[in-house]
Amino acid sequence: MIIATAGHVDHGKTSLVRNLTGVETDRLEEEQRRGLSINLGYAYLPLNNETTLGFIDVPGHRRFINNMISGVTGIDLGMLIVAADDGPMPQTLEHLQVMNLLGVKAYLLVISKCDRVDEQRIEQVRKDCARLLPENTPVYKVSNTTGLGVDELRAELERLAGLCAHRIAAGNFRMSIDRAFHLQGRGLILTGTVASGTIASGDVAILQPHQKNLRVRSIHAQDAPVTTASAGERCALNVSGDIHKDNIERGDWIVGESCIGTTSRFDARIRLLPEAAFALKHLSEVKLHIGAKHLQARLMLLRNDDDSPARINPGETALAQLLTDRPILCCHGDRFLLRDHGETATLGGGMVLDPFGSHKRKSSQARLSFLAAMEEDLVEDAIRITLSDPGYALNYPALLQAWNLDPQDRPGLDLADIARINTADGEVWIAESHWSDLKGMISHGLLEFHQDKPTEAGIKVTVLMNAALPVTERRFFQSAIAQLIETGDVLFQDGLLSAKAHKASPSLEEESDWLIVSTCLRKHGRKIPTMGLLEQETQLESSALQQTIGRAERAGQLFKISQKRVAHVAVIRDFAVVALELTHDKPTLNLIEYRDYLGCGRNVAVEVLEYFDAIRFTRRAGESRIILNKKLPDKLFVV
Repeated sequence: MIIATAGHVDHGKTSLVRNLTGVETDRLEEEQRRGLSINLGYAYLPLNNETTLGFIDVPGHRRFINNMISGVTGIDLGMLIVAADDGPMPQTLEHLQVMNLLGVKAYLLVISKCDRVDEQRIEQVRKDCARLLPENTPVYKVSNTTGLGVDELRAELERLAGLCAHRIAAGNFRMSIDRAFHLQGRGLILTGTVASGTIASGDVAILQPHQKNLRVRSIHAQDAPVTTASAGERCALNVSGDIHKDNIERGDWIVGESCIGTTSRFDARIRLLPEAAFALKHLSEVKLHIGAKHLQARLMLLRNDDDSPARINPGETALAQLLTDRPILCCHGDRFLLRDHGETATLGGGMVLDPFGSHKRKSSQARLSFLAAMEEDLVEDAIRITLSDPGYALNYPALLQAWNLDPQDRPGLDLADIARINTADGEVWIAESHWSDLKGMISHGLLEFHQDKPTEAGIKVTVLMNAALPVTERRFFQSAIAQLIETGDVLFQDGLLSAKAHKASPSLEEESDWLIVSTCLRKHGRKIPTMGLLEQETQLESSALQQTIGRAERAGQLFKISQKRVAHVAVIRDFAVVALELTHDKPTLNLIEYRDYLGCGRNVAVEVLEYFDAIRFTRRAGESRIILNKKLPDKLFVV
């Protein structure tokens, strides 16, 4: 369990941590000389149940508030320390504001220096603090000088640690770096609190935004050597790679290889403190504190119409996009603070909803509805609410990346009434009703084409796509048409799409051409003519003959048995029936016997048998054939 101490300077935070753990968190010479915490201090108290209490000792002086902000992330309990003689002070309130904005929900109130005042004063301080804290916040009275109440407080913290929910180490590893230094004999050390995921010795991680690969040589977590570190743990990574410590800034990230990349604009829900000194206007410049990083940013309020307020007042919330002056790394759910440009006061804070803010239509109703859904705690709820808008298309891989989730876990897969479609943009999820509408639009477009051009066998794929679907929906066309073909509602032949029930109505000229071709083929009977002979006898132009043959093939009236010959359906069925008759009382069919029986010539017999082999009606066995499927002629050659 990670505990952050907070409170005004000289109210006894560091002394209390020392009494609870035996660890001196003021490690800098200047801190010890001045009796004033400058950097975050860390102390650990191992418990018997293999749980460790981790304390973040926050500096109380307002000049060091930036250091305080960099460390108060991922904590389980806020321990507010207020001196009994002073009572709540300016930094008391500011620390509470910071922890509230960063999502801390559980608190303890510790009234220190109780040996200096009477009970009446202690009770007054308790009442003054109760107005600042959640209702029923536990209160402990201590003295760092006499030891009063320290044992009782330690026992309560141990009890709470046993109740604390284990932090789930889901997602890719992420750790915001608050210190980088060289240790003699070890090399480069990076410290921070693990925001998500797990890292192990030997793993390769990426230093962002430098995009440098680093190898993790060893790990210290909770002040002890370990082989792995997980979300919520305070750790130090001994790493090797092509980077110097002087090039690493506080707030840089070390992340897993599959983690999200950097961004310079993200969408968020922001809230201004009721005590904020002033409102924030659209395009205001602010100082952004996220992870251990603080940098310049511009605030763009996301408004759905021109009448929406162009400012956010103290105590109000709003959807906004923040544009940073440098690339940062953030994920959905990350908390941040906003301070004024001169960094004299905390104005408010918020939570990242989408780390990759939209460049276009950022304030459209669809986009604002999506961001509202992203405020849900569970990704499954966010997906369900997003797709309650039938027209919305959700890029699933992008969503998982934004939430820092492992695609292999497939969250939301059990949600009903959702179509999951593979597109060129990746896997996209849409409402099942919208998917049905898209397929209906394609079917309707196909029927309209058949009505307009009843003599055409079908329509080209791209022509149907452009005619049936608007530009924004065309990425779904290939998947939709594939499903329609699979169900048999649409046919695809010779590069053309047609409705299952459609039969092309030939024109009078086409009917005349088919009659000529059909008569010629029937005249030759089993002596199937070559294409050259067929063109010569029908006296049709080559293009007209090919078109007639193509239409007849698609209609099942002709079958192309080789590059040189096409056979009338009645003739090819006759060939198949003879093959069955000749193998009625023997296992194989002989080519010579087959040719002689048909009286068709060797070339025709060979080409027909090779065609039968190709359609798996027969199979060659030496110089003979074996019948594979006796029922195939009845299915294929329907006269």
